[in-house]
Amino acid sequence: MPKQLFSGPEMYLVENWADAQLLQESMEEVRSKYKEVLSQVLGRVSAKHHELNRRGMRLKDSGGFINVGIGRDTWPSKDAAYPSGFWLSGVTLDDLASSDADAPRASVFLDPAKDIQMDTSSASARLVEAAKQVLSAEILDRFVCEEPDASVYVYYPLPKSPQDLMELLRKEDAGGFVQCMVDHFETLTKFIPVIDDIYQGADGHRK
Repeated sequence: MPKQLFSGPEMYLVENWADAQLLQESMEEVRSKYKEVLSQVLGRVSAKHHELNRRGMRLKDSGGFINVGIGRDTWPSKDAAYPSGFWLSGVTLDDLASSDADAPRASVFLDPAKDIQMDTSSASARLVEAAKQVLSAEILDRFVCEEPDASVYVYYPLPKSPQDLMELLRKEDAGGFVQCMVDHFETLTKFIPVIDDIYQGADGHRK
């Protein structure tokens, strides 16, 4: 007996192609609106911290990687799409809709450009020490420093679950969601002085 070309789910799509196409178009519209929401978040952060003039966003196929971030041009990074600075991860629509996604994270990510000779172990240690001074006891208790390599990554899990964030996103104009994201970025901006010092002390730093 010849092997069926399409699987059961694929056959369903073939038989309902017009409806599936409309659904795909609607999903893209939702993704576009969500990107606008996150752009609003970054806009509010940069309005208060004018020095944060670099943005990054990756909302598709992130694989748990950093999703939306903001940094500054005096913190040069290897990849312009991922500026060194402050990032939120686990906040794609796929993450928020998943029942088994990891907790979203707020992080400091430093990925110095190739001509910047940064001691990443020392940089991580300085961020950990700074965290003890600028973070609340509740956040500090969840603070994690990953083993540094060519980059530096320290973070804390957000207290709200993906489901909680999705609920905020669904309410009215998503104002509660925006404020929640802004608040976490605001927490991370307390690290600006120490990141400035880390970069200024690195060989090859471009002022």
